[in-house]
Amino acid sequence: MLTKLLFTLAVIAGVVFFSRRRTRAQSSDFTPAPVPQYRGLTVFFGALLLLLVAGLLGYRVWDGHRLLHVSVVSAQGEVAYYTVRKGKLNVDHFTTIEGLYVRLGAQDRIEVNLK
Repeated sequence: MLTKLLFTLAVIAGVVFFSRRRTRAQSSDFTPAPVPQYRGLTVFFGALLLLLVAGLLGYRVWDGHRLLHVSVVSAQGEVAYYTVRKGKLNVDHFTTIEGLYVRLGAQDRIEVNLK
């Protein structure tokens, strides 16, 4: 996840660098267009959107690492207890914090509790 974020930031930095370099290379007869009236407001909302997306992604990562207690009840009534990260819990299988991969049968029932 961090790699994706760093790659995205590198691409943005590259675009900004090359766009500035291209404008400097153009002739000096070029007169720039007037600055839009709402430029500050646009920058503010852009920064706000960036912080909001970063916050939501951060919350999603944090929430996926929460520990849950999972009880698996088989069709015969046998109960097995596991500790699972929330991001690793799926409908028909999960991976415990010890790395054990558990597939659930059609008759198995799971009960999930927060740690």
